[in-house]
Amino acid sequence: MPCTAVASWTKHAAAAKEIVNTLLPDASTERRLDAIVHENVLCQLHNLQTHPVIAAGLAAHKLKLFGWVYDIESGAVDTFDAVAGRFIPLAEGAPVNATPARQQSYLQTQLKS
Repeated sequence: MPCTAVASWTKHAAAAKEIVNTLLPDASTERRLDAIVHENVLCQLHNLQTHPVIAAGLAAHKLKLFGWVYDIESGAVDTFDAVAGRFIPLAEGAPVNATPARQQSYLQTQLKS
């Protein structure tokens, strides 16, 4: 019987697993696991953006989100670059914003008028 806490935590990776199952059905187990880990970061970033406080902070340009994957074995950290649309090694440069520049909200366009 799985631990309730672990089962609760892993349910958040269900979307990532489904995406990987659809897009990489014939990939090796190692490749699929790596893809699920990275895809889960993207799914959680998307989920965070649906929360009202987060959405407001992003719209007001007072908040940035970062998506990192830490490889315990190597110590490497990948960060999601929303502009490039891919993960890059964190060592390549400064941390990049994991959320693309948002279009201005309705209020922002009205406040400029």
